[in-house]
Amino acid sequence: KFTGETDDFPVLFESLFNAATEENQSIRFLYHYPKPEDINQEQREYIRDWMLHFEEVLAGPDFLHPVTGYHRYVDLNSFVDFFIINELSRNVDGYRLSTYLYKDRDSEDGRLHMGPVWDFNLAFGNADYCSGAAIDGWAYDFGNECPSDFWQLPFWWSRLREDPVFLQLLADRWRTLRSGRFANEQLVATIDSFVVRLDDAPARNFDRWPVLNEYVWPNAYVGQSYDSEIDYLKNWIVDRAIWMDGALQRLTPVQNRARILPLGLQPNPTGGLFQIISGISGELTDVSVYDTFGRLIFNQDRLPEGVSIDLSPFPAGVYLLYAQQAGGQLLVGRVVKR
Repeated sequence: KFTGETDDFPVLFESLFNAATEENQSIRFLYHYPKPEDINQEQREYIRDWMLHFEEVLAGPDFLHPVTGYHRYVDLNSFVDFFIINELSRNVDGYRLSTYLYKDRDSEDGRLHMGPVWDFNLAFGNADYCSGAAIDGWAYDFGNECPSDFWQLPFWWSRLREDPVFLQLLADRWRTLRSGRFANEQLVATIDSFVVRLDDAPARNFDRWPVLNEYVWPNAYVGQSYDSEIDYLKNWIVDRAIWMDGALQRLTPVQNRARILPLGLQPNPTGGLFQIISGISGELTDVSVYDTFGRLIFNQDRLPEGVSIDLSPFPAGVYLLYAQQAGGQLLVGRVVKR
């Protein structure tokens, strides 16, 4: 059993999908907050069942379906940001250890979010195993680098590579970051700002622990001075970002993809009635509303402008609206029923 686990208070549940390695390691999800002893049985089963159902949808043949696919279960932008920071840092523990994820109640959002990010001591070129310090290659390919390791990744990240929506969001986000906070000069300037902020703390640290020019597990680089360690970090992160520039261009099908447009809905949250107010002109077709478990609760072949949809008969929670415009453009909206 894991630390803190008892028969009355299990600390984890296992995925139905094992790692894609020869050893076929199981994937475990641990309860963190509320603590296992503070979650009642109904809550524990809800979390487990929700996660297992989400994975079944993501693994299923129709996972990209605009209505019944996995998108309705996740905050995809949080997955994009989580991917970028763990790849830029080549975090050897990323995706598999030190990985937080959360889900609010359905009335507050209900989607699965990645983060907050945490624990990067074995990142940014500071791991001499499993290609942890390599400039090239993807961190999410850990299962290929170290297939015998006990802690493996869920299948999610390789599956997301099959989703053009995720790949487009990833390309757009990376391009934005590289023109701002993640530009080469900004990355170097950020490191310099940390050095200034630390002031004399490094000198006091190495006086107390004289480890400069000595290997400390799992250092991939052992500098003879504090300045050489800083230079290594600057060069490593810039080279890694440059590699990702090319790798993401090869990874991402940027062109020729019909974009999904958001629908504005109001009032939102609503007590029942709501309308589409995003400036979309003309009649919408094939208008459908689903709850977060994919159950169809409303469908209308055509919805004229100004016509309200009524959620009064349904419980509080998040509802997803899908519609089409002339030419087949897909429109998506999200509304919270109080």
